[in-house]
Amino acid sequence: MTQHRAGTADQVIVPIGNHSVRETLMMPLVELGFDWATVVHPQAILSPSSVLGVGLVVMAGAIVGTAARLGMGSIVNCGAVVDHHATVEDFGHLGVSVSMAGGTVLGRGAWMQAGSALGYG
Repeated sequence: MTQHRAGTADQVIVPIGNHSVRETLMMPLVELGFDWATVVHPQAILSPSSVLGVGLVVMAGAIVGTAARLGMGSIVNCGAVVDHHATVEDFGHLGVSVSMAGGTVLGRGAWMQAGSALGYG
């Protein structure tokens, strides 16, 4: 259970691009029981059946498809596409205009460079 004290934040987020630094900073806060913000830009499109972890960021123009899963602390940058049933594991990072085809998996802490793609299979 989270204990709130006067002068503390209600929620926290660590929006740092380097996945190992982001994880290193997030994990002690997780252990302390902080509540995590999940930040989604109003111009991002998310399927109602997508599953979002805590402490993640989805930027403008991103598309997250049917039954896609975004892990804790992940980043989906501007214009990136996470197609149906694709998974971004914890602390994964999709660069600008990245495309993940349906059913693909980006591993824990993995980074996809701007403009890259994961194809089926």
